[in-house]
Amino acid sequence: MKISEVIEIIEQYAPIEIADDGDRPKVGLQLGSRNPECTGVVTCLDATLDVIKMAVENGCNMVVSHHPLIYYPLQKVDADEVHGEVVAYALKNDVTVYSAHTNFDKCEIGTNASLVKMFGGKTIETNGCCFLCEIEPTTVRDFALKIASVLGDKSVKVAGNPDKLVKKFAVCSGGGGGAYSFLEYAEKMQMSMCLVICLITSILKRSTEILLASSFHTMQVKLWQKTCSNQSLKTK
Repeated sequence: MKISEVIEIIEQYAPIEIADDGDRPKVGLQLGSRNPECTGVVTCLDATLDVIKMAVENGCNMVVSHHPLIYYPLQKVDADEVHGEVVAYALKNDVTVYSAHTNFDKCEIGTNASLVKMFGGKTIETNGCCFLCEIEPTTVRDFALKIASVLGDKSVKVAGNPDKLVKKFAVCSGGGGGAYSFLEYAEKMQMSMCLVICLITSILKRSTEILLASSFHTMQVKLWQKTCSNQSLKTK
């Protein structure tokens, strides 16, 4: 199987066209060539130097990351700098780097869909990277404990009445303050009986009735492991 065929499989599930407007030019093939035979794939949250080395050491010539390795325009590739070292090492070792970011957040087997399933919800509406879901009635406290257990994340925090009954929740696997305006959407839906879940509390720009926040890193790593374990995405 060629690398190009692996890319075709990924894009059957997460086409580049559905990525956020500002994100679209930054996803897809980032480094290397799509023409070689694929000797193996390493998936990751971020394509760090350790990840590229892992790929080389295990005979894999493709890395699929969630976060784009090259997000802002590169002015130079200095192998003595952290970012430049990753790019230089990947190119030197013929490792192709591919990224599926907000297109993977939005797709039917992606990060947000996985979150909904893990939390026991049912999607009733989507708006970009924000998924509005129904859930069997439970208290904020119990739902927070469930989320902490599912994610293995002891850093889960709640702002609001822990005894309030939750019937719906909105989830976004990223910051929630970007172009898709996660909180604006939640407020527009008048979710007075909803639990709002966001992952990066430092960028929230307004208060909500109930806010549950999880560690961005813990959530993203757990999600990437979960979604990349899908049998249909395996190449070996």
